[in-house]
Formats: sequence, C-alpha cells, structure tokens
Amino acid sequence: MGQACQAITHNDKDLQASWGRAETELHDPDLKKERFKKHEPEHEEEIQHEINSEYESEYGDTTVSVKVCIDRARGLRNADWLPGTGKSDPYCIVKYKAQEIYRTKIISDNLDPVWNEDFSKDDFISGEPLEFEVWDDDGPAGDDNLGHAVVDYEVFKGSGFSGEIQLQGAGNGISAYVHLRIKVGSEPHLIPGHKHEFDIELEKDQDDKGFLGLKLDTQDGKTACVTEIEMKGACQKHNDNVDEHREGHHIRKGDFIVSANEAKDDSNLILEELKKKDEKVKIRIKRAMEIKVDVLKKDDTKHVPLGLHFRDPVGYSLIITKVDEESAVDKWNKGQGKVKKKYKVGHGTQEDPSLQIQPGDRIIAVAGLAAKASDLHRRINLQHEHLSFTVVRPVPDPDEKPAAAPDETPAEAPAPEAPFGGG
Repeated sequence: MGQACQAITHNDKDLQASWGRAETELHDPDLKKERFKKHEPEHEEEIQHEINSEYESEYGDTTVSVKVCIDRARGLRNADWLPGTGKSDPYCIVKYKAQEIYRTKIISDNLDPVWNEDFSKDDFISGEPLEFEVWDDDGPAGDDNLGHAVVDYEVFKGSGFSGEIQLQGAGNGISAYVHLRIKVGSEPHLIPGHKHEFDIELEKDQDDKGFLGLKLDTQDGKTACVTEIEMKGACQKHNDNVDEHREGHHIRKGDFIVSANEAKDDSNLILEELKKKDEKVKIRIKRAMEIKVDVLKKDDTKHVPLGLHFRDPVGYSLIITKVDEESAVDKWNKGQGKVKKKYKVGHGTQEDPSLQIQPGDRIIAVAGLAAKASDLHRRINLQHEHLSFTVVRPVPDPDEKPAAAPDETPAEAPAPEAPFGGG
C-alpha cells in the first residue's frame, strides 16, 4: 500500500543512535540563569518563560518525583536587632513555579537553625528550578527576608545534590548558607497528552521538488516516518525558525507525519499532498514512542524467530505484520514472567503493563544495534537464549485500538535484499 520513498541513508555514527533521540543541543539552564542567583523581579518571569519554552519545545513535558531535605542554615542575619528582642526566628519556604509547596517549622531565637525536615513532590516537571527563601518570623509586624537561593534542575538531576548553598540577599557583610539535600526519585515520566502530537504549517519552496526537504519511510502504509532532514528545504527552515524564537516544535528524525492537509491514514495520499506545488501545507506530527522488549528464545521451536512475521527488508526498520500465538513475543505481550513494560518518548519514560507488540510496529534495533533491515533480521535469527530489540510506533491516541496488519508488500518498494523467514 505504502511506498518506501527516498531510501534511508544514515552514516555509521547515526546507526548507533535510536531514532527516538532528538538531534538538538541539550539545554543548559546556567546559560540563562546563574546557578543559585536570584534575578531582579522584573526580569524573573521573562527568564523563566524562556527556560520553560526551550524545555517544552525540545523535550516535551516530563515529570519526576523529587525528595527535598531542608537540613539547616548558618550565619543568618539577626533581624531582631533591638535590645531585648533576642535573635531571629527563622523558617524556610520552598517554591516551585513561583508557588509555595513547603514551609518548615519556626526555630526561635537562633541564627544557626536546624530544621532537618523533608518532603516529596511526585509531579515535578523536569527542568524546573527550586527556590528557597529563609524568613524571620515577626508575627503581625511582618516577616523579614534573611536570604534566598535558586537551585537549577541541572544541579540535582541524576545523582542528586547534597551540600551548602550561599544565600543571596542575606544582608550587608553577611555570609549565610543553607544546607540542602535534593534527590530525583524516579526516571522522567511523560505527562500524557502534552506536546507529543502537534500541527505545523510549512511554506514550500518554489524549487522544492521533493518532500519538504525530508526523506521518508512509508512502509506501514498509513504514515510517513521522517528518516532524514536535509540541510535545505521547508522543514529545515522551520526548525531554524524555532531555534531563533524559542517557540513551537522541532521536526525530528524519527517523527511520524500522520496527516497532510486532509490526507490521513494513507501513506500515498500523504505523499501526494507533500509533493503538491501549493504554497503551504499543514501537517500533523506524532513523536515516536519507543519500546524495549526483552524475551527468552529457549523452548520456542514451534515458530519463526520470536514468533514475528515481517515485510520484505527495506530501509533500516523491520515492519511487523503478525505475532504468532504462544510465541516468545506473544508471551511478552501477555505479561508472562511478570516483566515490567515501559515506553519512552524523547527523554521521558512511562510504565504501562498493557503494552503489546502489534502489527505495524517497527523494529529499529536488535541487541542494541541499529542496522539495515536485512541485518536486523539476521540478528533476530541468532541462536541466543536471551534477546532484546527496540520497537517504535507513533504516540497513540488515548482511545486508539491496536492496528490491523498492514499489507504484506508495500507498493513500489525496492526489491528485498534477502528473503525473510516467516514474512
């Protein structure tokens, strides 16, 4: 039904990377916001919007669980300087996205308070900073600020952070510190429905005779999978514009074009729309959903390898057409062995016990190696007891049902490099 157009041409370096990874420069918040430093209020909203926009456009929204321990502070200013009033009565406020999420108890008459309090936030958006403010409790008279600090996500992601941070605005000649421990307690998890499917309107070049400067794989018969983005073309111009203005969404290698203007669910119709000479085309893009499957091949001698049937080998992916009952992959689908099933979109991971490998899925790597489709199939046939492979598909709609098996042979596809067993 579909055709494999403009055959995929990766270099060796590209073959070592999953298509699900964005080929964009990682964002470093320190370039936008100096670590631990509080900016002037009139610039804070502008700076934070720029940081958030960049994270959203590059990664999409993902959440993690974060555990914070506010241990102690030292060297605080005595805001109760009048005779007979004693010392400051400090407490600490934690803010996330400019909103208070935690407040410690008040330690009376102490410039080196020990709180030793901890809390967790389970829906923390990856990339957001945490803000800490230390105050002196003065009751109805109004509290005095004793210092503040901003801790960027880059500081505590991964292995976490434990140590002292100097408070800004602590007072003239005052060097005050707060001791914190911050730990990310889980992998980034996707926020369902956020920025993993979107529409883009592209302006075509008059001399663009191809597909908007894209190389596409349409073997599944329903979509057009982006395999290369050429240096010239409407898509590269779009990406350059997103880089400049920090808004919108990049088109990435591995994305799926699921519709073009009114054409959808048919790869040939989508291609026809992309090739038209109209000045503009509206396309809908879905990010790639990546699933890693680990199976045992032993004692499964009744089926073709893993119980998977494929199209003829074209390009750099194997299109699954059928999964045999009671095969190794069918057992994985049914959850036998109580294996945890996870999928990834960009940098976000989500556990989903209902995941199933189904017709229309693409195998892009076997045992960690991406290669030509014929080489992937050879690796699947290797006599290993244990085997892993990586599958991609477009991010599904919330109510989407498993796809029906596509036609066995794509229209106008290049001749197969080698026969497929079970295909």
